[in-house]
Amino acid sequence: MRNYILVLASLALSACAIPLKSQEMLPQFDFYDELDAQKFENSIFIRNVDVAKGVGGVSPVTPEEYRAALVSSFRQADLYSKEEKAKYALDAAMTDMKQPMFGFNLTATATADYEVIKKSNDSKVLSESVSVPCTKTMGDAFDGAVRLRLASGCAVGENITHLIKVISQE
Repeated sequence: MRNYILVLASLALSACAIPLKSQEMLPQFDFYDELDAQKFENSIFIRNVDVAKGVGGVSPVTPEEYRAALVSSFRQADLYSKEEKAKYALDAAMTDMKQPMFGFNLTATATADYEVIKKSNDSKVLSESVSVPCTKTMGDAFDGAVRLRLASGCAVGENITHLIKVISQE
């Protein structure tokens, strides 16, 4: 009987796991105007996107939504290109997300590995591991679950922001 209750509780909690949408993972700051023209302008195709199992906890990150957030962000930064025209390919792997169990100020930290590959000779141009936090407070959302979701999405957005800044400085 006890195991039955645990199974039901697990199913109920997993049913509440609503994946983060790409719009929730977009960069939070208006930094695009600060970016200079660079060698990667309009030349990167988002090729392989992976998300480790369980990343995001109760607000899971899916590869499809993570890819959509990357594509949207790269388009906004004038870095994105369609596959056939791209000179470079980006491989992205979201490997971890640290999230608190409870608290007033909730800080989530997203960790991802990125590689930019030159398509003509399949050589790595950039390899970057990014681990960036984002904190949301009671002022952002009174409900702890909502606050954690906001912090998680923001952490992914800040992660993408950092990557775009690194690429724009190359």
